[in-house]
Amino acid sequence: MSRIVKLLVVLVVIALLWKVVGGSSGGDIEDVGEVEYDPVE
Repeated sequence: MSRIVKLLVVLVVIALLWKVVGGSSGGDIEDVGEVEYDPVE
């Protein structure tokens, strides 16, 4: 159970960092082709 919680926390942190980086640097994040991030808004 704690492993699932840890995974969720990691995903949330990554999502927040992605938002901050994407908001400040514009489209530079698209250079990472392996990661497809689709924010649901």
